[in-house]
Amino acid sequence: MKKYIVTLGALTLLGAGCASGTPTPNTPQEALNPESSCDALMTLDEAKEITGLAYTKRDATSERLGQIIVTTCTYQDTSLNSNIKPISLLTRRAATAREAKIIFEQSKTAAYTDGQALSGVGEQGLWSKTFGQVSVLQGQTWLIVTAMNNQELATKFAKTIVPKLP
Repeated sequence: MKKYIVTLGALTLLGAGCASGTPTPNTPQEALNPESSCDALMTLDEAKEITGLAYTKRDATSERLGQIIVTTCTYQDTSLNSNIKPISLLTRRAATAREAKIIFEQSKTAAYTDGQALSGVGEQGLWSKTFGQVSVLQGQTWLIVTAMNNQELATKFAKTIVPKLP
């Protein structure tokens, strides 16, 4: 879990300085509401259906890093003695598709050095065994799915979410 938190922090900061602090009309104001942003990506019931697991809670956070809006949705079981590991969705929505692509490309050399290309998932997709994550570029959004170090499950989540991305 500690490795996940360090990775999440590094990826959140990657590209934070690529945009000025002045919002543009392309910056999605509605994305600052984390609950509605997570609902648009995947509801708790959808996560349960995809995994077949009894998730009981979804945490949602959102923050602005310059013009980039980072939203995290974490699905977990809060029952005592639960063996169900959390699944996390992180989106980094940039002001433009070009900016999102630059940040995504930078991540390949800075963090995902073991990234394996995934076809059929967004404009670009890759799997990192080191981080146990599927990363997908789609338009203005970089989606990161962490699903129990399970490529098949993370890819299934990504394929469900990508068509919902603006």
